[in-house]
Amino acid sequence: MKKGLILLTCLFLCISLYAYDFYVIRDTYLYDPSTSSKVTSIPKKSEIIIDRIGTGCVYRDGNHDEILYGVKITYNNFKGYIPLEDIILKNSMLIPDDLNFSEWIPAYELESLYSRNRKNLEDYVSFYKNYDKWRKYTDWDNDTWYSSHIPPRFIYINSVIRIESFNLFNGYIANIVTKNDDGKIAMQCVESENSGYDYDIPDYFTDIFLEGESYNLDYEIDGDYLYLTVNNQTKITLVRMRPGYSKVLFKFYVNTITEEDYKSIVWPRHADGSCDYDDKIIQNQKTSASYKTTDNLRLRRSEATTSEILTTLKKGTKVTVIEFGKQQTIDGVTAKWVKVQLDDGTEGWCFGGYLEPRP
Repeated sequence: MKKGLILLTCLFLCISLYAYDFYVIRDTYLYDPSTSSKVTSIPKKSEIIIDRIGTGCVYRDGNHDEILYGVKITYNNFKGYIPLEDIILKNSMLIPDDLNFSEWIPAYELESLYSRNRKNLEDYVSFYKNYDKWRKYTDWDNDTWYSSHIPPRFIYINSVIRIESFNLFNGYIANIVTKNDDGKIAMQCVESENSGYDYDIPDYFTDIFLEGESYNLDYEIDGDYLYLTVNNQTKITLVRMRPGYSKVLFKFYVNTITEEDYKSIVWPRHADGSCDYDDKIIQNQKTSASYKTTDNLRLRRSEATTSEILTTLKKGTKVTVIEFGKQQTIDGVTAKWVKVQLDDGTEGWCFGGYLEPRP
């Protein structure tokens, strides 16, 4: 009898630890993720119980125009995914407005993309340097980390923060308590998909978020940048996930990216309109390097918009950089003035924000 009571108690504890009460905030549907079809309707104010906050992607329409994050549930004996944006965890505050419905990736992903060298990712994530050790946890034989790499992501939706990080860490932070007086969010990591494994290779988020632990998250949003400080010590810099990033990053990882792909990238900007990468186009290069103009650009006597105009360079004009000058922000673009030489020997100064390296 005692043994039976102990088993029942253990079962009850397991259910209580991994069952979350949500309620539906608008009329919605249960979706079949494989076909994107609507399985059944779910009315507003319905209460649902989720055993695990395992998420997946679903589409709101058959044209695949609107991708949604969904959570798997059983509703009236139907199985499928309900959009995370349509539900809220009971007894939980909403994620603050400036973070809600947003998705971010680590800034190092774009740093590596800008460098045009995918191996630079290994400098940020030690797991990649030791990828062969990972194979003992898998049945993979000859793959490489970049053949299946997905950028780590922070996804904020209503009362759930989903953290995705390649194959090692996938966690969920729920129970958003409130935004405290000091500007921090109190929250708890309620699930971690890697908690049952004894990995000896750290992943980007493995040592930051642990299942069952509570955290204070201080954050600052600066345009397309999100600066996170976890428990007053760990700092993470993230950039806003734009629609075209996934496709370009994947092509970068598998080494099929083209110059046209690079030209299509919308690099992140700060709230003041400046872009770190505008300046890097010039700053990270050496003199005597060959560039071309990305727009019609005035060649001047000195490094100032008030100096004499020598000529106007048409878009696509080839120039050679021979000297770097002062940095300035013009029309929301921050870059250095550069002294250049034309093919006919003419020398002058132009604003580097409208130059790009020639391949």
